[in-house]
Amino acid sequence: KNDMAGTKKQQKTLINKLMREARSDVPSLGLPDFPPISTQRSQVQHLTRDQWDKLLETIISLSGNQVRFIDKPKSYHQLEFNQFNRINQRNWVDLWDALYLQWFYFLRAQDMPVIRGEWFTINAKDKIVTCFLEETKGNRDKHESFPYRPDHFKYMSTLLARRPKGYLVLPHMNRPQGNESKHLLKTLNMLLKHAAKQTNKTRQTNIPEDLVWTTIRHTAFRLTLEEDPSLGVPPKIHAFADNGHTSVEMLQKRYLKFIRLEETAAEA
Repeated sequence: KNDMAGTKKQQKTLINKLMREARSDVPSLGLPDFPPISTQRSQVQHLTRDQWDKLLETIISLSGNQVRFIDKPKSYHQLEFNQFNRINQRNWVDLWDALYLQWFYFLRAQDMPVIRGEWFTINAKDKIVTCFLEETKGNRDKHESFPYRPDHFKYMSTLLARRPKGYLVLPHMNRPQGNESKHLLKTLNMLLKHAAKQTNKTRQTNIPEDLVWTTIRHTAFRLTLEEDPSLGVPPKIHAFADNGHTSVEMLQKRYLKFIRLEETAAEA
């Protein structure tokens, strides 16, 4: 249900293959030409700025207001925690941290289980925290990521103070080699859905309750492009795409096309 264009392509491929096999068995078989399937791309799921802000407010409440004040490893490990129940205080702090890592550095889902405190460099003079991804997908080069939001320094300084070394997201979880992301992302998605339901209940929003982690990546791209339109045009768009581990084409198809359609409608 999340990729109808991809499903249609698979259906077309299968049907055409069956037709070729049928014609090879019975050359005289009269089969009609299969009509082409459109690949029109629909808008990806993302949160509005109001939904994003209210989701974060909910996580602050669920954590007992600890997400902004825990700034030492010892204090972090003393947070209420239950390995048999994922709804606990320390996990809400981890979800908060994961959301902001995604928000500031446009990470991919497969980055979340491996991201470590040692991969960040704090430049206190210029108030910038850079991320050097030491594990990348496939044969891609290692990648340095820069934040595009000035408020990142405050949040990242707190995050790295409570976990300066080791895994930054759900560090207590096992990460079996070759399958690091499956269980961890399942936990993140469960916490995200729970927070969305609570937000809709207590703050009268309409956040989709089938949220998955990719929605947060889409939200980071979409809202950044909305708030700074200069990033959507050359030459900045090339640097922005490279920094976010994507392409200019993807930015245009997934976000900029729909931003411009909505802006045009609003002006009309």
